Formats: sequence, C-alpha cells, structure tokens
Amino acid sequence: DLGASSPNYMPSSASLFPVKTSNGGFIGNVRAVNYSLNQQFQYTIREEKGRVQTKNFWTHINKKGEVTKCYEVKLGKACKPIRESYINGLEDMRLCKIGGDYIGLAVSFEYGKHNHPSICVCKYEQDDDMNYIISSVLPTDYEDDKVQKNWAPFVEGNALRAVYSHHPLTIVEIDKKTGHTTMVLKREMKEMAEMAEMDLSSIRGSSSPIRLP
Repeated sequence: DLGASSPNYMPSSASLFPVKTSNGGFIGNVRAVNYSLNQQFQYTIREEKGRVQTKNFWTHINKKGEVTKCYEVKLGKACKPIRESYINGLEDMRLCKIGGDYIGLAVSFEYGKHNHPSICVCKYEQDDDMNYIISSVLPTDYEDDKVQKNWAPFVEGNALRAVYSHHPLTIVEIDKKTGHTTMVLKREMKEMAEMAEMDLSSIRGSSSPIRLP
C-alpha cells in the first residue's frame, strides 16, 4: 500500500538490502509507476495529466515479507531538473552502499545534459525526521550524447563502479560528487579464456552484480 497520496501508483521494481539484525528483513528503494503495459507494450496511464511518472518509496520489509514502513522519497531543494519532460521521475533506481551512504543510479529524462534518457547519480540522506530524501541528482557524462539506460552498479573498495556493457565487457567508474565517469575496463569475450565462446551481446538489465567466492 503506497498510501492515499499515491492511489494511481503500483510497485514496479525494487533495490533492497538485507537487514543484518536478529529481526531480519529488507530495507531499500521501491519504484512505483502510474501506468501499466499490455502485451503489445501499449501504455495505460492512470492519471489525467497523461504523463509517465515514477515515484520512489523507502520501504521496510520484515522477514515474513510484510511491509512495516513505506514513505515517498522526496527530492531535496538542491535537486533542480534541467528541463521539463512528459516522462517524470527517477526511473529504475539501483542502490549501492558506500560506507554508511546510500548512492543510487537512476534513469532520467529531466536531469541529463541531453534531451534523452540519461544515467544520474542520486545521493540519499536522512532529513530532520530521519526519513530518507534524495539530496542531489548529478548526470553522468560517459557517452552521454547517446541514450543511456541499465547500468549495473557495484562497489569496489570505496569506488562506485558500474557494468556499462556485457559484450564487450565494459566497466566505468563514477565520481559520486560530480558524476564524472571514466572507463576503467573494456574487454572482448574472446580475450577471456573462460568466456571466449560466449555471446552476451543480447544481455540487458540493471540488477546489481553479486560477488561470488
């Protein structure tokens, strides 16, 4: 239940962290959208404005799978969109935790340097009521003249990195304070013996990677 303030929104996707206490459960970001898609990928928008909109909700889920807390993540005063768009909100949020800070990568039509989908770095901070807000939204700049979606973020030491492409495998590093992004690895599958025969060119998606032992 997203509350009376968001009756036209339905949960779409989540980026959650396990709670490492005896109570267990998960906390994190749940994306909600004001539309649905049919099998022909036609949109039905559930608001009069006719705009595609995303809201993000900070959510607590107990180990029984029950939602125990849920509130909308508001934007801080410093978050000022560059342009208006018929697609509103920070889409496909994927969270990482660096030290004690939650940092997210999201897709935006409003904050990028160009008028198309862009990847932005979002910093989560707690307000005076101890609720999380997004205090800053910074556009990244790696090949930002092209449409950018579905980066898969992960943490390496204290660095925020992301899988930009699976084929060729391309890793970028993102400056959390500026959004400046640099490529740190680009490798063809044929260069990696254990993956030389694989074709990952059709792989898409932005779920965060999991480190295996």
